[in-house]
Amino acid sequence: MHTFMFALLVAALPLVPYPQYVKEERGSFNASGAHVVASAKASELSAAVINEFAEQYALNGSERNRISFRLRPSMPEEAYAIKVRKHVVKIHASSNRGFVYAIQTLKQLLTASNEIPCVTIKDSPRFGYRGMHLDCARKYYSVDFIKKYLDIMAFHKLNVFHWHLTDDHGWRLEIKKYPRLVEVGAFGNIGSRADFDSLAPYPVEYEGYYTQDDVREVVEHAAKLGINVIPEIDLPGHMTAAMAAYPWLGCTGGPYEVIHVVGPRGKGLARDSLCPGKESTFEFIEDVLAEVMSIFPGKYIHLGGDECIKDRWAECPECCALVDSLGLQDNELGTKWQQLEVWMINRLSEFLAENGRKAIVWDEMLEGALGGNATVMSWRGVETGIKAAKRGYDVIMCPVSRAYFDYSQSGFYDKEPKAFAGIVPIDSVYFYDPQMGLSEAEAKHVIGAQANMWCDVIGSEEYVEYMLLPRLAAFSEVQWCKLDNKDWGRFKSSMDVVRNYYDANGYIYARHLWGVIGLPGYDSPIEN
Repeated sequence: MHTFMFALLVAALPLVPYPQYVKEERGSFNASGAHVVASAKASELSAAVINEFAEQYALNGSERNRISFRLRPSMPEEAYAIKVRKHVVKIHASSNRGFVYAIQTLKQLLTASNEIPCVTIKDSPRFGYRGMHLDCARKYYSVDFIKKYLDIMAFHKLNVFHWHLTDDHGWRLEIKKYPRLVEVGAFGNIGSRADFDSLAPYPVEYEGYYTQDDVREVVEHAAKLGINVIPEIDLPGHMTAAMAAYPWLGCTGGPYEVIHVVGPRGKGLARDSLCPGKESTFEFIEDVLAEVMSIFPGKYIHLGGDECIKDRWAECPECCALVDSLGLQDNELGTKWQQLEVWMINRLSEFLAENGRKAIVWDEMLEGALGGNATVMSWRGVETGIKAAKRGYDVIMCPVSRAYFDYSQSGFYDKEPKAFAGIVPIDSVYFYDPQMGLSEAEAKHVIGAQANMWCDVIGSEEYVEYMLLPRLAAFSEVQWCKLDNKDWGRFKSSMDVVRNYYDANGYIYARHLWGVIGLPGYDSPIEN
């Protein structure tokens, strides 16, 4: 895997994200053929994770050197502790997640000669929500790639996968009661085309959808890695694919076409959105959400709420009548039509709450009297997240300027594959603090942070990996490390070792930190 200079005990261990407490000792543990023991009280899932680790590194052997996984219920849910001595490694955790994180740390500590330096580590995350997003509506990515994506997330100790499954450009999720959603929304001239990019000449998939059995397979794989999967059914805007399948969902009755966009944003946002003035619209959404809840067991469902164009609502008799009956008016938060959208989201949030779930919405929903059951995902900037926290909402920070990984990693546009018109370099990612600008009391409402991977332009699986890594490593320290435990110099030095793990697993990653720019095969040295 990598080499370690034991003489340099004053240097930080090459770990990303860096643990909260590290004490290095003299000597090392030889893991070659070590005997792995899992606590009899560990869950079936934890036992499977531990056994997989032992088999992957051929560790089930000698009784002399032991790696022991012990359940410690008194520890926090995501905490773990590692004590490495010359003949024994002891790992303590109270849950599967703790064991998963301990294993990821051991993978980074394990040298090419199967040595683990003697060390004591006590670790737990700064934030409880540590997310990564992937847009599979504009591009279809295989189940195998989704699982690979989850593996990469787990290595960096993330615990939430935000799966964007529906949009104007495609509907990727099987809903048995409404089969035309995928029959129309997953095939044909759909998606946001990226195959024009000469610097990303890999196959790009536009057609395809995920069956409910596919979803269960992804959710099961995620659970093993300690990752919750949050599906997004983006509404009431970004619903052209659904309206193309069932035109009665729109104000005009159609016909509608799934949007085919050439390049970023193409011709702009769709003018048509779901019609809130028809009760049949809510019957459809609740039917869809019922099936979604049956296959996604997690607490959260993302309802979207972003970039909704409301032109048709103002022309729709049913919508106008509903606005009048509700007594909605323009106010300091937003227009009456914005109030109508927030009312719609509130109604659906209550439906989720009645079924034991909780809604996440984009920050546009702050432009109305958003209900208290919703968690706000702040994307348009840091300011919207601050506003949400000050109003008492739980907040997930993912500002476009720091956490949008579809933006270029550098300003070398002639050498980079096509990207959105912006730059989010790795150092800008690293130095972001999700709680900046908030008082101590307000900061408690920031439950975590997330990075987003939109695929308006990004097409291939290789290109996704290139845009993801190593920025995800930097973002993992934003999510995991306490502020006084972060150090840019230590992080960069550690990445010299972490990249060996990327190489060993065949991951494509950007190499700006090492003076090279561009996808493999199209790369070149960075000129100073």
